[in-house]
Amino acid sequence: MQNLRFLKCAVLATVVLSSLSVAVAQTAEQPATKPAAQQAEKQPRPLSPAQIAKMFKTASTAEERAAAYAALAPFAQSGDAAAQRLQARELARDQRYPEALAALAPLIAANDEEGLDMAAKLVGNRKSGLDDPAAALDIYERLMELGDLDALAKVAKAHLAGQAGRITPQQIRSALEVAAGGGISNLSSHLADFQTKGIGGPVDQAGAIASLKAAAEAGAKGSKADLANALLDSDNPEEAAQSLDLLNQLAASDSTSESFGAKVKLASGHGQGVFGARSDTALAISLTTEILAHENAAKVLPSLLRAAAKDDAAPEWRDFLLQNLQTQLDAGDETNLNALFTFFASSRDAGNLAQAQALYDRFEGKITSETLPSFLIGQGIEAGNPMAQAGTLIGLLDLATSPSAREKAFLATTKNQNLFTYFMQDLAQKKGFYTGRLSGQMDSATIRAVLQICKEGGVVNACEAGPLKRKNAQIIARAAAGLAVAAN
Repeated sequence: MQNLRFLKCAVLATVVLSSLSVAVAQTAEQPATKPAAQQAEKQPRPLSPAQIAKMFKTASTAEERAAAYAALAPFAQSGDAAAQRLQARELARDQRYPEALAALAPLIAANDEEGLDMAAKLVGNRKSGLDDPAAALDIYERLMELGDLDALAKVAKAHLAGQAGRITPQQIRSALEVAAGGGISNLSSHLADFQTKGIGGPVDQAGAIASLKAAAEAGAKGSKADLANALLDSDNPEEAAQSLDLLNQLAASDSTSESFGAKVKLASGHGQGVFGARSDTALAISLTTEILAHENAAKVLPSLLRAAAKDDAAPEWRDFLLQNLQTQLDAGDETNLNALFTFFASSRDAGNLAQAQALYDRFEGKITSETLPSFLIGQGIEAGNPMAQAGTLIGLLDLATSPSAREKAFLATTKNQNLFTYFMQDLAQKKGFYTGRLSGQMDSATIRAVLQICKEGGVVNACEAGPLKRKNAQIIARAAAGLAVAAN
């Protein structure tokens, strides 16, 4: 696949570079009007690449830039790497992105580090029209293998975002450990993410905290906030106290973004009582008042509401937050409607679910929360006849855009065997495993189709142990949620 990409680039490069040399060829074909010896005496010397670079800098018209391209073409065609880089750079500047990528083809094939970096920026840039995350990752992986630490950081970030490439998580983590050991502070933060999530090796919370401390001591941007969060998640009371001290420092800092983020963490921490004897509900309410008045309040409210939904959250703080959001709605401000709906709809409490239903009835068509599909599916099942609206419930999956939202929607169907079967039949149809009607009945054709889903999702054991048993159905539903993304 990689060789095919290079071949395509090389072919395009040949076409582009040939067209750029037309002006030179046409000039050479002009008939001589003076004796050859006299013409040779007056023929100007060829321009050097450095002189051509100056031509591009001083060119103010399309004709002047065309002349510069024509002068540069022979050097690029001869394999001069500097000329090829200059050509690609100027083509990109003229927004001739496909031609710029084609000009880089020989450099990509030769593993030229600067050329690879330029190519990665082209295919990783949406404005270029060449946006190809997989191709960009492939190039950054090659740069990483050449020892480029910036590329290592990009490969690590891509993997943390769920984008897998040729290099294994174990190799990335090992490279991060080497770089972090050498004092590269920003890579220490990436290593901490791998350690916290158990990517490429075992979960190592103590190692993650050590990595973040090293990054914070080196002054890596955002590392103090990351360290505070890691310490906050620790079960160690001493580390929770360290987190509180760090967050207090950040809240008082000159950095507006760091200060606001710290205040959000402090509000939820005090509201949940995670700081032990130093927790202060009154301070949580005071900080929440300040946060709600901030221009970025809507961005952080979901995290505050998730904290307020915890069993250990102080009732006074939770009630204060909910009352303020309800007051906003009553005043006609729907900015935080979805955040409030998510809070109620994610609860198992009957009273909260009733509040979610009331919001849905009142603001139907305006709620776009990712919890909406699973909530409505659950409500349909609770109503006692979900099959009467099975087709409508299937349509709700289109609202579940994220993997987690799709998983919640599929899991909600496992409360009713017929609805679960209906959803499996629909997915099997989209995957080409099933051609029957959507009946909600687990007949022989459906059993075969569900087995295909299980095989593709890697959960055959759950199918063989009985797909309609609740525990097995939940395993299959999680696998189906991942397959549903590709099916759509």
